[in-house]
Amino acid sequence: MVDAQGLARSGLMALASRGRRRIGFADAGEGAWLGYTDRITVPDGLHAVDRMLALLKGAGMEPIADSTLFVPEDVEVDWSSWRSSSIGDDSYVALAPTSRWVSKEWPAEFWSELAARLLGDGHARRIVLLGGSGEVERLAEIAGGRRGIEIAAGQGTLAFSMAAVRDASLVVANDSAMIHAAAGLGVPLVGLFGPTDASISGPFGRVSDCITSPAADPSLHYRDTQIGDRVMRAISVDSVQAACIARLSSEGKA
Repeated sequence: MVDAQGLARSGLMALASRGRRRIGFADAGEGAWLGYTDRITVPDGLHAVDRMLALLKGAGMEPIADSTLFVPEDVEVDWSSWRSSSIGDDSYVALAPTSRWVSKEWPAEFWSELAARLLGDGHARRIVLLGGSGEVERLAEIAGGRRGIEIAAGQGTLAFSMAAVRDASLVVANDSAMIHAAAGLGVPLVGLFGPTDASISGPFGRVSDCITSPAADPSLHYRDTQIGDRVMRAISVDSVQAACIARLSSEGKA
C-alpha cells in the first residue's frame, strides 16, 4: 500500500491494511509514518505531484509523469445536447468562480466584472459558468442576467463539467478541481492563487499560467476562517483580464 497523503487517517488505514509493504513519507504528519514499513525521504519544496512521484521512485517503482485526463464517453450525449441548445457553435470562456474554501475564492463581483469585460471587448463570444449543483444561485448572481453568460452548473456530473472544460477556449479558476482538469485536458488556463502556493498545489506542469496574489503570505493557512477573501481580493481584475487576453491571443481563439 502507498500512502501519498501522509496524515493520521491515511496512516491508520495503511496500518490497518496489514500490507507487507506500507509505503509513505518519512516526514508524514500527525504520526502517520508509524503506519509504514517503508519510510521514504523526499526533498522539500516539490510540487505535490512531483513529491508523490518521488515517493514511488524512492520505493523502487519507476513513475510515469502523465496527468492527461479524458472525458468519459457516457457524458458526451448530455453535454452535446446542452451545448447545442445553450451556446451552439460559439466558442466560449469557462469561468469556475467557486471553491470549497472562501479563502481561495476570488470575489464574486470581480468574476462578474471580468465576464462583462471579456464579452464587452469581444475576447469572448460566450461565458460558461462552472460549479456544483448547490452553487447555481451564487453563479446566477455573478451572471446578473447578462446576455452571453450561461450556467452549466447543475446540468450534470463532474464529468459534464470536464466536457465543458475540454471544449473551452480558456478556463479561469481558483485553486479548485477545474483548474487541474484544464491542465489535464490541455486547455489554456489562468489559475488564481492566494493562501495556497501554486508551485506546490497548482496545475501540474502549468504553474506559469497562474497568478499569485500580491498579498500572499506563507504564514497564512487557507483553512483559517478569519482570512475571508482578503488575500484573493488583492488580485486585480485588470491583471486577470490581461492574462486572459494573452492566453486567448496566443491560442488564436476568441
